[in-house]
Amino acid sequence: MLKQQKLIFRELQAVFFLLALVGVSAIACDGRSETVYQEKAPAIKAQPGEQAQKAPQFKWQCPPTWQELPASGLRLAAFNPLPGDDTLQCTIVPLKGNAGGLQSNTARWLEQMGESVPDEAALDRFLKTQEQFESIGAFSVQIVDLSAWGKKNNEQRLVILAAIITVGEDSLFVKLIGPYSLLLPQKEAFLQLCRSIRLGDAS
Repeated sequence: MLKQQKLIFRELQAVFFLLALVGVSAIACDGRSETVYQEKAPAIKAQPGEQAQKAPQFKWQCPPTWQELPASGLRLAAFNPLPGDDTLQCTIVPLKGNAGGLQSNTARWLEQMGESVPDEAALDRFLKTQEQFESIGAFSVQIVDLSAWGKKNNEQRLVILAAIITVGEDSLFVKLIGPYSLLLPQKEAFLQLCRSIRLGDAS
């Protein structure tokens, strides 16, 4: 009888031992899994060709009667066409890509003027009548003259004269905004500014 009890006791010990081994193995597996997922990926060094390019340096000729103002915020440059009077404002702003495209920006400027936006076909016909030329820096310049829009008998209405200048895959927006009666006499100076835009020391 005593011999049989000892045999049972040994069998129970063996069972407990096996259970303990299974538990330790499970814990070890769990620990190993956490270590793998928490491991940090190795740092990747930037290749020389992947380094950010410096922003291009632009130059322009400020119209003789205009006052150039300090750049601020997103503005590459700002001008006061009527020194001593801030009624007119001209800015140059660099933007990525085509910044939404010619039609969408024209529609946005019309809304800014408080004018209704025509349908796509009418807007396209209008844009085809707008002046295009090349700056001395060999950039394509698309003029958008919205001074003819709105009530013709209201010379104080807000109007916009803009240019979209293509620089590689990006754009420069040049915009003159103010009352019609003051803006119209500054159109030629605005066009001269756009023609003068170039990179570096190009002449």
